[in-house]
Amino acid sequence: MVFFLGIALFFGVHGLGLLPRLRNQLVNRIGQSAYMGLYSLFSIAGLACLVVGFDSVHTLELSIPIGSAVYSFSSYWMFLSFWLLISANLSTYVKLWTQHPMTWGIVIWALGHMLVNPDLHSWVLFGAFVTFVLISAMTSLKRNKQVGVSEPKAVLDLISLSLALAVTYLLQHFHESFTGVALSL
Repeated sequence: MVFFLGIALFFGVHGLGLLPRLRNQLVNRIGQSAYMGLYSLFSIAGLACLVVGFDSVHTLELSIPIGSAVYSFSSYWMFLSFWLLISANLSTYVKLWTQHPMTWGIVIWALGHMLVNPDLHSWVLFGAFVTFVLISAMTSLKRNKQVGVSEPKAVLDLISLSLALAVTYLLQHFHESFTGVALSL
């Protein structure tokens, strides 16, 4: 139950960004600071419920054979996803070339988790991320959310690359401490 509450909270509050009229009405009613405070609170509460509730769900194992190569390459696609996610927040060439690096990073991250976790609640969780970010990317032009980089800087690409390596290393070694879920290597 806590797991599904987490999905509802996290994606519910993020879904407001896909509904600009409703979002703007809320901001006008309660103010930008209060809106961002509530947005952050619901996002963090949703993530906490997802982490706490993840192992409490009785799940159905899917009959999908996973080859050892999938586990062997998981570090590489996780690194790529982190590089894209970090690059999305800086004026990088990666951002210029990919247009939606955050979308691609989340899709790679979520699909990678689906590949190594053949159980229904993993697929519900990570499938929700894939679905949400793809809808967000497809509707971004309609919502006037264009990705642009005025002056990309190569040094920021190197910084994002270095940070992605560090995050990959840290999560490779501390995934269970951070998420409560051991890596399936």
